[in-house]
Amino acid sequence: MTKTAIYPGTFDPVTFGHLDIITRALEIFDKLYVAVANNTSKAPIFSTDERIDFIRRATKSSKKKVIVEAFDGLVVKYAAAKKTNVMIRGIRATSDFDYELPPELIAQEPIEPRDASRLLVLDRRTKTRQHLLFRELPRLLNPGDLLVVNRSRVVPARLFALKLPGGGKVELLLLERINGREWKSLVGGKGLQVGSKVKLENGLLGEITEDLGGPQRRLVFDRGLDSSLQSFGQVPLPPYIHTPLANPERYQTVFARVPGLSLGRMGQGAAD
Repeated sequence: MTKTAIYPGTFDPVTFGHLDIITRALEIFDKLYVAVANNTSKAPIFSTDERIDFIRRATKSSKKKVIVEAFDGLVVKYAAAKKTNVMIRGIRATSDFDYELPPELIAQEPIEPRDASRLLVLDRRTKTRQHLLFRELPRLLNPGDLLVVNRSRVVPARLFALKLPGGGKVELLLLERINGREWKSLVGGKGLQVGSKVKLENGLLGEITEDLGGPQRRLVFDRGLDSSLQSFGQVPLPPYIHTPLANPERYQTVFARVPGLSLGRMGQGAAD
């Protein structure tokens, strides 16, 4: 089966970055359509024909098929005409990672039994993928293989507090212990600057001692948190999980032994 992809863009001008992406794409796909957009709303540096010629000359030595042609209109229609659903993109900004996540495909609760969760397998030799179940993992392992397991327990590191004075609501997410009573944390709430004080639900007092940039702050508490986290802390669920966690132990891996601050993966089924 021929693996085909499209690489759309204006390519005005053609850069070494474009050519590097084409080279990398050809390591995965058998045929690549380089679709040069004919954007009439802008004054181009090079004409469409010139850009097509540049790319054709730069890729003529490729052992795989590179088809360079112009296109107008929607990329999705061009892809449909070429009978491919794979589009190559160069990364220019974090927005390039944005994608639609259909709510109906997000697991709101851990699957039962655990080993029925999905397992995506990538064969690096053939560059093919398989969709299996986690219970099928043993048949993929060979003598001498190294299997790495995550032994960290997800800590209930999401805390709710009130700002002192005033009583404004504050949310904290502990990221890293600095020492016995000091923590690097994410803070949610207005006006939380160095010197701001908060009171946790269990009565512990905390003070922000350093602004670490963005929403990160260094907090020092009046006593240690470890002994009370399990009683009043909450597991930091991802924002796309809306179902309350009935059994916190189902959020842990079966290998979890060592307390840590890993933030879990229930949205993927968390069967490992």
